[in-house]
Amino acid sequence: MTKRDRWVNELTSSRHVHRFLARIGASSAPRVAPAIPENELREYLASLKGGPDDARILLEVLELLTQGYDVFAERTLPKLLSVLASRTEHLQEVVGPALRGVVRWDLTKVGRANRTLPSAKYISNIQQRSYATPENQALCWLLRDIERAVVQIGRRLGTQRLHPKLGAIREACQGALRNDALSSVEAIREVSPHMIHAARHSRHAGYRAAADLVRRRQRMHEKGKVSQWTLALELLRTNWLEPVDDDDLFELFGLSTTLSVLAEDVGLGEPIHYGLLGSALEPAATFAIPDAVVKVYFNRTPQRLLGTGLSRYLGVIDTYAGIGGYDRRPDILLRIEHATKGARTFIVEVKNAGTAAYMRESVYKVFGYMWDYEAIFEGQAGRRAAIYVPEGMMTFSGVEETASGLVIVTEGDRARLSAVLREGLDLGTTAGAPSISS
Repeated sequence: MTKRDRWVNELTSSRHVHRFLARIGASSAPRVAPAIPENELREYLASLKGGPDDARILLEVLELLTQGYDVFAERTLPKLLSVLASRTEHLQEVVGPALRGVVRWDLTKVGRANRTLPSAKYISNIQQRSYATPENQALCWLLRDIERAVVQIGRRLGTQRLHPKLGAIREACQGALRNDALSSVEAIREVSPHMIHAARHSRHAGYRAAADLVRRRQRMHEKGKVSQWTLALELLRTNWLEPVDDDDLFELFGLSTTLSVLAEDVGLGEPIHYGLLGSALEPAATFAIPDAVVKVYFNRTPQRLLGTGLSRYLGVIDTYAGIGGYDRRPDILLRIEHATKGARTFIVEVKNAGTAAYMRESVYKVFGYMWDYEAIFEGQAGRRAAIYVPEGMMTFSGVEETASGLVIVTEGDRARLSAVLREGLDLGTTAGAPSISS
């Protein structure tokens, strides 16, 4: 088994719901995994910090990425736009002085006789092509509904964090709605059974595909608890967004392990809240214990989370023109707020290190974090940071070093990680809990 397979197997195990902590962005791809037990899925959705709104966003993302919307937008829709259904309408119009259509001389004479029609004008029957067919009305409703869903995801997570497939789907829908033919179709609030029937029984496969997606979009809008839960089971029990890059996957694995160790080994219990990792400042998870709250952030800058003026690095580069840059962020930042002891911060940097040179660079990088953000550790004795690396990368060779405030933990050494987190967050020890050097 490769290390990637090992990490995926752990992330998608039925022991927890950490698979949903993957970023909803460009670096992930839809995958199928073993089913999550219904009770655990229900508890996870109930624990989302944003409540039903966050659950809705998660459902929408997986719906749009796993149910063929991208294929429809990229392949089916362009072909459909070239063969749009239409019908001929017969209208009476006043034309002239040039003749157009079939002149109704009887009506023209009456109009001129009662002086309601100028002498140079004619009443004529005009044939006009109309694209306001039932199947096109269903298609336009579908395109607008998909576009609206992607816009809502972007508002919640930030447009820069949108998965590229979602961006492509939105652009395809917007482009189709600007089509000369479809732009003449009046927007409707609800699609009728007659419209769906017309699309489903169309000779063109594109309309039939659109009808299927219309039915899925209608399911997404159903309000009943039973229907919403059925949809959640269908979309979430086996689907997840797997990080494409091994480094990103190991970061997610490190986050999952940290949360699991906090819950089971440190004894904090399950998080009271989970956050969507595409969102801006929310913690990935929040734990509550008597007299304290522990928040775990993933890829968030201390500068933004804990206040401006904390970064020495940013202070330097902002002093000089022509340098540019942004504040740096550790992979995992843990913040405990005690009712009586005040606050403590601990950093976990997750590194998919494959060489000793990379390990050395990682150690130096974490020292950079600790110096750059020293203000967040003010008055804090003991451990301040850990580096989490794949198994087999190093072995402990002697007496534990303590002066630096930094410790290295290998994948699989839950006891060591538990001891590190206990010390770093000042959570004390329990009977039988190992020390860092054990």
